[in-house]
Amino acid sequence: MIKKLLLFILINVFLLSYANADDEIGMTHEFGLSIPIYYQYQEPDFMYLEGDIKEEPLQSYGLTYNFKNAFLFGGYLNELEFDASWQDFNWDYWSDTSAHEGTGGEIINARILYGLQASDKMMIKTGFGYRYLDHQWAGKLAGTYDREQRNKYIPFIVELNTPIAGIDGKLKIEYDHMMYGHMKTASVGATKEGSMRNDDGFMWKTSYKFPYAGFYLEPYYEFMSLEDSNWDWDSCSCREPRNTTQEYGIKFTKKLGEDASSVVADNKRLLQPDVVNDFGDKFSFGIEYFLAELDTGVYGLTGTATLDEEDHGFSILSDFKINDFVSLEAGFTNFGQAVLKANSGDTYKTDGRENQGTNSAGSTVSISSNNYRQTYDSYSGSLALKPKFDLGTGLFVNADLGIHRWFQSEVYKFVASGGTTTMFSYAGWNKFYGIGASIKKGDFEVSVNYKDYDMYYDAEIIGASLKYNF
Repeated sequence: MIKKLLLFILINVFLLSYANADDEIGMTHEFGLSIPIYYQYQEPDFMYLEGDIKEEPLQSYGLTYNFKNAFLFGGYLNELEFDASWQDFNWDYWSDTSAHEGTGGEIINARILYGLQASDKMMIKTGFGYRYLDHQWAGKLAGTYDREQRNKYIPFIVELNTPIAGIDGKLKIEYDHMMYGHMKTASVGATKEGSMRNDDGFMWKTSYKFPYAGFYLEPYYEFMSLEDSNWDWDSCSCREPRNTTQEYGIKFTKKLGEDASSVVADNKRLLQPDVVNDFGDKFSFGIEYFLAELDTGVYGLTGTATLDEEDHGFSILSDFKINDFVSLEAGFTNFGQAVLKANSGDTYKTDGRENQGTNSAGSTVSISSNNYRQTYDSYSGSLALKPKFDLGTGLFVNADLGIHRWFQSEVYKFVASGGTTTMFSYAGWNKFYGIGASIKKGDFEVSVNYKDYDMYYDAEIIGASLKYNF
């Protein structure tokens, strides 16, 4: 009910603002082609759908369309935007028990957005979005099925005009909150279809768009995480497990019309220069690559059992400088994967957290099948205050004090016994902290950092980051 009310309010805000516009300014149409470089759908340690341009050049592609109508309302620059895309994919499927090449599908994404100019360089947007996935592969591999996935979501977007080396560009950072999810499955000859609801999840997207030779180029990265669906006991006695999707690629577009930002110079801003010196001058964006160690609580391994709690991961970071001493940093983090491997007769001990606390602390767990595999995957979205102290000559020391929304999956799999799998998911809000040092040269900043994250399974990372200061 709350989600429907929120959607109703958003739609009415859009329509009322547009209907009462002081003046229409400009209209643009943008058409383009999208080329996914890499795509992966993953049900952790169970199955993968993967497409790679290096392996299958130009087998996946898409079309994009964007419409914007700018207008003044109350002296402020507003934008009403419609954005749509269609993508055709060629995926390869694999799991621990089977594999198949050449399965395919399509993804349709459409949304209506409302934008408000916040400063000379920043526009904020929200609205309503719809994502549809059609995966057709029933009959291509034994036991497979066609599936349709529908998601409705509310996007929250920040767009920043951020020139690099004198070339105008636009950085887009987006968080999408899922408000509805539905999965439908059907195998060949099936008389009943599986139907499952999954309303818990999010999408995180970033891209950078810049002009080139009369066109626009836009490298992009997208990540989607969905939690376990409900069980469909009536049709298939099944559910859709927790899954993630990530994609990166590039878009090539052509714009017809003139951007409102180039037409209007004297309209009002939410953040005036005398209140906040140009937002863009306080903003940086970058990526961090690190070694992560996850505390699984597993110890006392015997026999052939091995445990690797370390893996490489990455963070995508955006930083806003509040003043000379403190900044606000938002980030998305992929911690990688911890893996336990064992065979029949091996044992290990646990601190009581695993398997949702099924085994008490200090108890011994015995493995009853060969090729046993236990994995832990972790993701996080974070917000932190970042105090920074200048030591002179471009050298800084810093700290991180923040909160993060984390998601973890725990998978138990007996590969040799036909792929028997048990999955658990955890999520929550917790604190994290860190320390680091950085060197700034021109517009670039290189840092080394240590961070400690509280989660169901805690994690520590040590890594290096590269940021560009706009």
